[in-house]
Amino acid sequence: MRSLNVAQIVCAQAPLLIALAGTPHLATVLDASGASFNERCQFVGVGRLARADAAHVIAVPFAARRPAFRLEPDVLDAVAEETGGYPFFVLIWGEELWEALAGAGEQTADAAIFQRAKQEVEARRRGFTGRRFDELDRLGVLGTAAAVADAFADAAHLESRDVRAIIAHARPVDANPQDDEQIFNTLVELGYIWRPPLSEHFEPGIPSLMAYVQDRTTPGPTGVPSRH
Repeated sequence: MRSLNVAQIVCAQAPLLIALAGTPHLATVLDASGASFNERCQFVGVGRLARADAAHVIAVPFAARRPAFRLEPDVLDAVAEETGGYPFFVLIWGEELWEALAGAGEQTADAAIFQRAKQEVEARRRGFTGRRFDELDRLGVLGTAAAVADAFADAAHLESRDVRAIIAHARPVDANPQDDEQIFNTLVELGYIWRPPLSEHFEPGIPSLMAYVQDRTTPGPTGVPSRH
């Protein structure tokens, strides 16, 4: 907050552009800090890419290489689908496909190259989602996150009131109802749920993470959540 106040002082003396990036919870943080200029800020949300855009992002640098790498159309479609449009996974897929092609001494990514790259991507994805899972668990919101994931399995978008209703329904009997709003804010802050700018609906921030949470919290034969 102190640096933002300094920026306001400098702006009165000379042109200055300040950009804050990297958190889906930025607006709430500014509100909580009492930043009165929050309403004058321009918020640019960077969400998941459309399938065609994810394919384009991967194909362009491959084609720019000399000699060029190319991807068979079916492979490029499969890769775009696998990324889920999440920029981090687009980056990983591009990197692993490139390494697989270079390692095999091939110029075209076919089904065999796709499978080789997928093995590496899945290993890295498990590490990423595993860390996020542990974070949800450490913050005490894993059960709620699983309930939210179940709801999104049947809906692409949810209203904020729907998410809050899910949180209330998933609340343990001995929990304080006053904590519900903090749980909601935690899920937003972690990027687990995401509301794009100019949108009134929430959507999964990382769909594959929700699937992972569902898989690892599925009740076992005794009714105890599985932690496999």
